[in-house]
Amino acid sequence: MEFLVRVVDKGVAVTCSKRGDVLSACPDGWAWSPEELTNDAWRIVSVNVLQSTVEAFLSNAGFVGGRRREWMLDFSLLPDPSLFTGVRTLPIIPLTRKQCTDAAVKKP
Repeated sequence: MEFLVRVVDKGVAVTCSKRGDVLSACPDGWAWSPEELTNDAWRIVSVNVLQSTVEAFLSNAGFVGGRRREWMLDFSLLPDPSLFTGVRTLPIIPLTRKQCTDAAVKKP
């Protein structure tokens, strides 16, 4: 599975996507657009996760009126948080299932 993940907040409104939000999930080998592959506000992460994990990251359960995600990736809990700041250095960042689940944090 490949995730498109936001690495900078889109805005200040609670309905805006925030750093760590998984914006979309696509099958391995997905044909990402040039913008998705080069935009410094996003990263693409490749990880073998269960469908329930995908659903959790894309869920906005209990939130009405926007795309606020219920779960996020906390980059500080990953082995190399620098991959999620500044200029993109890898087109696709590989993570293990454990790394992904260890970095999954439920938003308050």
